[in-house]
Parts: sequence; structure tokens; C-alpha cells
Amino acid sequence: MGYSLDQAAIALGLARSTVCHLQRGYDGAGRPVVPREDTRRLMTAIAQGLDLPPYPLAPAEEAVIREARARRIRAGQRRDEAA
Repeated sequence: MGYSLDQAAIALGLARSTVCHLQRGYDGAGRPVVPREDTRRLMTAIAQGLDLPPYPLAPAEEAVIREARARRIRAGQRRDEAA
């Protein structure tokens, strides 16, 4: 499609690293990576030229996403400290 990793990540709603793993077909540990069904459907829609604007989230939904992201970051920091 000619997308950069950053453009693909934004279009698919994925992390840049996830798109990189999908492009290579394996993750940093060498395990095979295959896109989930919802990601494959979105990739197909984009390839067919469909313009899919993001569904607007309510403020409460955005807060849930921010908190989940913060929990993942804190968990990663604890893991790094333990190593």
C-alpha cells in the first residue's frame, strides 16, 4: 500500500512495533505473528479503498483507554526494575 510503519500503525490503530512484527512475520523473540481477524478485516477494507474514520469515543471511554495504557506502562516499569 506504500504506507510507512507510522502511517500503517495509525490507520490500523496498532502500535508501530506491532505493525513491524506483522510486516516481518515474527516478533522480537522470533515467534510467528499473524494479524488478528479484526485487523485483517480492517487491512482488507483499507486495501479496497474504503475511508473509515474512527468511531468517536465518549470521554468516559477515552478515560478507560488512558488508564489501561497507564497500567501497561506501570507493569512494564515494574518488570524492568525486577530484571
